[in-house]
Amino acid sequence: KREDKVQQAISFVIAKQTGMWFDGDESRGKTEFCKVEVENAIKMLAFHEENWEKLFDRLGIFPLVITHNELSTDPHTVVKRVAAHMGVA
Repeated sequence: KREDKVQQAISFVIAKQTGMWFDGDESRGKTEFCKVEVENAIKMLAFHEENWEKLFDRLGIFPLVITHNELSTDPHTVVKRVAAHMGVA
């Protein structure tokens, strides 16, 4: 989960424009800032996040939420949290 929704939307738009979804992917295009595209991405990402949360609530699922920042700054601790959440720690 990304805490900075604007940055998440910008990353999404860049990936969509260039075809680079992961590190190591080869770029297939140029990036061009488009405010409307970023605004649409923010709305789309919020829609998806809200629907995941509704589904989890409906099914009584309590997911482990990991933020992008946590994973990028302290992956070791995140792995330990995942293992504990799964009962394999």
